[in-house]
Amino acid sequence: MAEDSLEERRQKGRDVIARIRRQVGALPAERVEALRIADPETLESLQSVRRMLSQSMKGVITDLYSTDTRFIYELIQNAEDNSYDRITSQGQRPFLKFSLYPDRLVMDTNEDGFSEKDVEAICDANGSTKTQHQGYIGEKGIGFKSVFRVAKKVHIQSEPYSFSFAYSRDSPDDNDGLGMITPIQEEYYQLPPNVQTRFTFTLIAQSDFSKRVDDLNDIPDSLLLFLIKLRKLRLEIHHPSGNVSEVVYSYRRDNNRNLDVIVREELSNGKLESQQERTGDSSKGLLKHFGTQY
Repeated sequence: MAEDSLEERRQKGRDVIARIRRQVGALPAERVEALRIADPETLESLQSVRRMLSQSMKGVITDLYSTDTRFIYELIQNAEDNSYDRITSQGQRPFLKFSLYPDRLVMDTNEDGFSEKDVEAICDANGSTKTQHQGYIGEKGIGFKSVFRVAKKVHIQSEPYSFSFAYSRDSPDDNDGLGMITPIQEEYYQLPPNVQTRFTFTLIAQSDFSKRVDDLNDIPDSLLLFLIKLRKLRLEIHHPSGNVSEVVYSYRRDNNRNLDVIVREELSNGKLESQQERTGDSSKGLLKHFGTQY
């Protein structure tokens, strides 16, 4: 039996998004008006579903703005919890890349991609992350939805899905938080060949760019030593001036010395500025400062 074409797979993905939208009672304005005239009882049932979901979201909203959730760590934990069977079978290493621009943060991974269950979970009022694991660095509580502390829109593209969530605390159209669980179908964009899943976070305020830079710079150098799957982390900052600064962390195991090794590279506008090596033993929690410089 022949495999489905890309367009056939994408249509199935669109059907999943449409089904979830119906389940949460989200209808276009013209459909709402048509039901108001032709079938008010059905409309009331849908509105009742929205009211119940709204109650479920109240706790999420409270936690969202009352806890000091570090959303970057939630995203890293989600990436660590993903599956990378496809690329590891090809001899490639799992990676995570953050690209920060003045108006958005882009997160790329080469994970296996979203399944239908993953889409359903991230659209669940009670679901906090793509998976329900609590790992080394994930924050307890609101999980993935913590990104709405800094983003007003999240676009997720992972074949065959392309959808977004939109939520703003100050918006009169969504003060109940339902935008965080109501997926919106989006166009498909060409992703780099080695990227399977891309998250694009539209930032609430460009004036917070320096804070987002701090979020990335605060990621500890030793992080990869305590992750099992991720073996490469790339932090790319596109400054308003047009300059691009990058820090790349790569993990390898030195069996001869029985040590874990993290290589840290700093680049400016694509040019390698420095390369340092850090060794440690993650099983014992022992780390040494970056020393060897090339």
